[in-house]
Amino acid sequence: MNNWAPLILLSALTGSLADTITKYVFKNNPKISVSYWMVISWIPEIILLSVLILVTGRTKDLILMPAFVLVPIIIVSAVKFIGNKASYTAMKFIPISVVYILGLSSTVFTNILGVIIYHESVTPIKIFGIALVILSIIILFYERHHLRHLFNKYALFVILSAVFCSIGWL
Repeated sequence: MNNWAPLILLSALTGSLADTITKYVFKNNPKISVSYWMVISWIPEIILLSVLILVTGRTKDLILMPAFVLVPIIIVSAVKFIGNKASYTAMKFIPISVVYILGLSSTVFTNILGVIIYHESVTPIKIFGIALVILSIIILFYERHHLRHLFNKYALFVILSAVFCSIGWL
């Protein structure tokens, strides 16, 4: 097993917990600013990243990072910030389960952009996977009776978020 796998699982767990807390905060404080909450919610992530860097002894790599590496990181962070802002705005108005079902579309966008930008091959498995994700989104919406949310303007915010996150992953 890869050494980073437990960290990825921890990241997924803490991210899910943070988003559930975000939905709770928005539900109980409807006047809170999305931008303010995003900045506040990044504090634990920065602390966790700092602890991971210190524990793994990678501080020298971080300090000696050249500008040609830092600039893309800043751009990706800005793109993901836009995506997260759209997603958090949607969380204020539609159920979190709907946000995450639509968020699955980021997998589709990442694959499509990978083919367009990096000229990755289009294989039957990729086509099947994309079709399966789209089908699962439709089934989950139908099963949970959230079809009315699929054509909501806030659902478009989540799809916009998925697109921006996909761009950030590339």
